[in-house]
Amino acid sequence: YRLAPEHPFPAGIQDVVTAFDWVANNATEWGGDPSRIVVTGESAGANLAAALTVAHCFEPVADWARPVCEAKDARIVAALPACGVFQVDQMDRLYDHPRAFFFVRDILSTIEATYLRNGLDPALAPLANPVNFLESDAQPIRPLPPFCIPVGGGDVLSQDHARLAAALTTRGVPMEAKVYGKEPHAFHAMVWRKLARTCWADQFDFLETHGVGPDAR
Repeated sequence: YRLAPEHPFPAGIQDVVTAFDWVANNATEWGGDPSRIVVTGESAGANLAAALTVAHCFEPVADWARPVCEAKDARIVAALPACGVFQVDQMDRLYDHPRAFFFVRDILSTIEATYLRNGLDPALAPLANPVNFLESDAQPIRPLPPFCIPVGGGDVLSQDHARLAAALTTRGVPMEAKVYGKEPHAFHAMVWRKLARTCWADQFDFLETHGVGPDAR
């Protein structure tokens, strides 16, 4: 997907919507099953995975998001947004984390300033701040899929993780929201670490539990 600052919001989520639409219309030709789509992403990708799931399950907030919401045969059956930033504005809310060092704060403020360079249209806010939308009383037009949302206990984004877990719990969505020790942001990419391997195993177990693992049919 296109990246900020050259391509600020909503370019990234528009690209993800386009990708979903392509999969919905072409998966069968390539031996895939569009009724069993799993979306996942890490960090910024987790934001996009959660936003795509919101776009799929709620009334469209923009005409370009309609293909995701109105797809007849395509279904998101599991979402795995890992170590995610689920609210892109008001990043200073994360500054009280014990690991929000000065350079981390600089990164957070830069993300907000560049991704939302053109401001945030309130109508599109659910696709930038999916956790805020899920905390609201908006009702989906189709059930939200099961979520698996891992995070490291030392990640400054663990606050967003907790909020998303609480919002999904309130909505009665099947969910696993594990916190792994004091691991840093994106720890599961460091596969030589024991907890990273545990995290991957847990995600695969989650998929198997919900019937969408690699061996499920």
